Amino acid sequence: MLSLQEFMLCYAEEKDPRKCINEGKEVTRCGIEFYQNVREHCADEFTKYWRCVDYASHNMTLQK
Repeated sequence: MLSLQEFMLCYAEEKDPRKCINEGKEVTRCGIEFYQNVREHCADEFTKYWRCVDYASHNMTLQK
């Protein structure tokens, strides 16, 4: 997670995200890699999870 910290520090110091392009690219690469790993290793479980969260966020009743 160091790349996100580096990007946020750069952004806070520079006040211009254009000056933090390299750090931003690393954050994007990390996010893409995360979702590729989710898809490869636990797609079914993740799909069940997001469907539950999506359903629960619209229906404010206790799930059994």
